[in-house]
Amino acid sequence: MLRIINRQRKLLTSSLTAQHYIEGFIVKLEIYNMKKLDLILHLLALLLFATSCGKQAPPQEDLLYEIELLYQPHPDSAMRILDTLNVSVLSEKERAHYCLLRARTNQISLKFNAETDSLLNEAEGYFANSKEYYFAAQTYWTQALEAGLTGKSPHVLLDYKQKAMQSIEKCKSVDKRINHDNIENLKHNIYFRLGLQYCDAKHYREGIECLRKAERFFNNTDSYNYHTLTTLTMGLAFLRCHEPDSCLCYYDKALISAEKTGDKAMIAQYYQMAPQYYLYRYDKGLYNDKTDGIALLRKAISLDKQCLVLLEGTNDKHRKKLYSDAAYYDLTQAYYKLGVYDSTIFYGTKITSNPDACFYLFKSYNAIGDHENAMVYAEKYMNKMQKVDNTQLAVDEVKEEYDLQMQQQQLESEHHVKRLRLYLLIAILVIALLVLWFFVSRYRKNKEIEVLEIKNSQRQTLTQSVATIYKSKRDDRLQQIIKQFNNVYPEVLKELSATCPELNDTEQKIIVLSFLGFRIKEEADLLGLSENTVRQYRSNANKKAGSDPIFDII
Repeated sequence: MLRIINRQRKLLTSSLTAQHYIEGFIVKLEIYNMKKLDLILHLLALLLFATSCGKQAPPQEDLLYEIELLYQPHPDSAMRILDTLNVSVLSEKERAHYCLLRARTNQISLKFNAETDSLLNEAEGYFANSKEYYFAAQTYWTQALEAGLTGKSPHVLLDYKQKAMQSIEKCKSVDKRINHDNIENLKHNIYFRLGLQYCDAKHYREGIECLRKAERFFNNTDSYNYHTLTTLTMGLAFLRCHEPDSCLCYYDKALISAEKTGDKAMIAQYYQMAPQYYLYRYDKGLYNDKTDGIALLRKAISLDKQCLVLLEGTNDKHRKKLYSDAAYYDLTQAYYKLGVYDSTIFYGTKITSNPDACFYLFKSYNAIGDHENAMVYAEKYMNKMQKVDNTQLAVDEVKEEYDLQMQQQQLESEHHVKRLRLYLLIAILVIALLVLWFFVSRYRKNKEIEVLEIKNSQRQTLTQSVATIYKSKRDDRLQQIIKQFNNVYPEVLKELSATCPELNDTEQKIIVLSFLGFRIKEEADLLGLSENTVRQYRSNANKKAGSDPIFDII
């Protein structure tokens, strides 16, 4: 421990004030013999103090992530460190993180005030519009917890939980400084609490969907308390969905987990909820004869009384009251269905805040002829049912809005996928057209080169042939040359005549001889004309047909 203190002293020797702080801390240590945890907390405060003395400090964001690990087990220590932060130098994201940490620390310390609401609203303002889905989920989850603890309406609570679930399901990757276990714990706690509220609002299928995800997680992590609550709620939800076999399966799982906790109140909760399975079978007529039906009611009564016995041995007043009231209600139902009205009244009068218990009391008093008490409980029943209906309506409105949002998100996602597919198809078509154009252009160019090479080869062969004829000094050399030209280019002279009908025979021959490479002197020799006359013919031909009409035709 002293080595840690000496190392901190060396880091802060440049600050006289920091040195006095260390020496004071050593005296504290010697006097109070502090525990290891308190030493760590003081060292964190010491590092923070060093930053204010001008030493190079870690980024504020790193410190906020360290406080993230500290605030749950030690909220007071986390709050002391948060109080020392200079909020004015924080970035927008750091300030939102700071507000969230401070609000959660207040919540753990059970400090519910306007400051906590303001902090959460500021955190929500940033995280709701960013891609920090983990912190957005944490913010909504904190708002949901505060709404529940401060007694806000169920539809407000449900709205926050649904937003928390949407955010945590979008969370695919987070900062490496956040423990992955924290993300999983948050995600499945949201599923768990949201599933419970769905079931409370009688949206059992939605509740089962959320609770099934939580149940697998709690089972794999040996979280027996949460697993017991999850499986009991799922069993009840399946019962409300008229699936008693699934209900019994999850009740059996709940008993195994409850016994592993060793918590009498938790085991008592199983014995309080299990009778509902037998009452359901009785109500739906799932028995062979009247004797079997009575046996089902007796089994329910036996389990409820076992629950009350277990609750006598627990000191948890809240759960004791909660489970005993539920057991009293089941006993009220069972005894009424057995026709034992005095026992119905005995247990029903213990839970007159329950509207259904008031109904059974009304029926029981009416059955024994006490019409005055019957009317009192009939009125109580009607008043309480009206309040329940109003609350249910508010919850249903929130759920409908949430379902509409989810449908809109799904439609937007589908449209986005369709747009991406369309863009991809267009890109593929454009690429295919470009590739096709490239190959067609290349083919045409190669074809043109090939045709040009053939024509050049024909011209060279023709030139060599007519040169041989010219050197032969035969009298019909000109006719032979024209014949050779027609053999190679049979339609050229006809096209030349059609294109330029004003050309005479001599001018056509001069054009052919010029194309074949003969000079003026050689043309004069073949035609039996003077060179000047040939020049004149050439000039006239050029004016009428252009400089090289045969080449253009070919």
